[in-house]
Amino acid sequence: MSEDTDLMTLPQVAELLQRPPATLRWLRSKGEGPRSAVIAGRITYRRRDVLDWIDAQFAADDSRPVRQAASA
Repeated sequence: MSEDTDLMTLPQVAELLQRPPATLRWLRSKGEGPRSAVIAGRITYRRRDVLDWIDAQFAADDSRPVRQAASA
């Protein structure tokens, strides 16, 4: 199986993101978070979709203005 089709469970993605599984469930209920599907009754993620979602979070953060540190 290639990285594009490697499947991950919700607990595996939660561990990768260092977030509780409930956070991923909440994001999923809002239509946010990494792309997922229910396969055989389980929430499943493709590794590539998770990595793409992480990259998108960094890209979105890059568009925010950078705060300058206060001079001491």
